[in-house]
Amino acid sequence: MGNVWVNWFGVSYMLFVLYTLVVALFLFKNSILFKQRLKSILFWLAFVAANYVVFIPFVKGENPF
Repeated sequence: MGNVWVNWFGVSYMLFVLYTLVVALFLFKNSILFKQRLKSILFWLAFVAANYVVFIPFVKGENPF
């Protein structure tokens, strides 16, 4: 039990990071927007937090959120 929306937000953000990586590395290599996003510390910290939110319920066996 718990707030499942937190887990879905984490999954959504992980998909957003995957989309950003694919687009930035293969489609729009010269785009300033994607280059700045990949260099952003907040972008990667949110990605780490999203991984924590998604995978911690598997480790603990319950949803702590």
